[in-house]
Amino acid sequence: MSSPGLKVVVVGGGIGGLTAAIALRRVGIQVAVLEQAPAYQRIGAGLTLQINATSVLKRLGILSAVEAKANPLRRLIIRFPSGRIVQEWDVGALADELGAPFLVIHRADLQSALLDALGTGSVTTGVRVDRVIEDDQAIRVPLPDGSTIAGDVVVGADGLKSVVRRSLWGEEPLRPAGYVAWRGLCRREPDWERVDQGGETWGDGAAFGFMPLSETQLYWFATLPADETNQRLKTIHTTLLERFGSWHEPIRAIIESTATTEMICTELFDRRPRFPWGRGRITLLGDAAHPMLPHQGQGGCQAIEDAVVLARCLAEANDVVAALRRYEHQRHRRVRRVVADSRRICRMAVGAGLFPRLLRSWI
Repeated sequence: MSSPGLKVVVVGGGIGGLTAAIALRRVGIQVAVLEQAPAYQRIGAGLTLQINATSVLKRLGILSAVEAKANPLRRLIIRFPSGRIVQEWDVGALADELGAPFLVIHRADLQSALLDALGTGSVTTGVRVDRVIEDDQAIRVPLPDGSTIAGDVVVGADGLKSVVRRSLWGEEPLRPAGYVAWRGLCRREPDWERVDQGGETWGDGAAFGFMPLSETQLYWFATLPADETNQRLKTIHTTLLERFGSWHEPIRAIIESTATTEMICTELFDRRPRFPWGRGRITLLGDAAHPMLPHQGQGGCQAIEDAVVLARCLAEANDVVAALRRYEHQRHRRVRRVVADSRRICRMAVGAGLFPRLLRSWI
């Protein structure tokens, strides 16, 4: 078990931060989570929880609660725009073998399940952190009201533009992918393929994917070059239909049935993972440590993996600083590979020109 009285302050109450808080509490460590949003709201879209992540949730004892809000997938398919199947995977058979499902879930539903598992009193919302102070006695996080919260460890789980990371290493450039991702939610029609099946379609310079969230709701995502969406005279429906309207069904129908209010757009970035991530009694987790492109569906999954490794290292700690560096060392090689693979898959899925086209044809 952990050192008596050890307290961890987690900056950021997203998927990684909440999972870390649950994992740390499971090994007897006190946790305070600081989340800048004034309240948790039903925003965002869907995400996949692949078997590596659901295996972790199972070990934490919270998989059943997450499954109750999610849709299990049994089959994944990669297609060309014509509809020709390039590759397919029986993820259901693998899930059965490993005893953990492949799930699609709304981000807000996952956060809700994690908050329920964590219980009351651990998360404070509406707290914007702008710096972290470390001295010989403790780590202090100044709060907007002039007070501070102190702990033995601070974990930056505050995302792509992490304040905690900046407090450690200053301004570091993000690495733009040159693409934006559109994500949307719409009503799922019964004839839009099986409810336990999802996948992606890879084209020349663009990609489109969709995953059922339930019998009646579908989550979709589209990757486009950034300059194609920076056209003020066109609606997003027009832009998407010009690019994807001739692709196989039900892609056109999905776009046409999605309200603009149910779409969000984000520019895609990652970073070359640095090592170490942290310094002293400060470390990072999830996108704050290793942002990656979404084309492997591993962003949230890797944050969940980070959480349990961090908790295990701190639970075994005689020296907290050494435990944090051990956590970073155990995770670095794994996430470096996932970041690189995600960037490579992005180039294969949406790259334009002869070489990406050949790569897709060789799958």
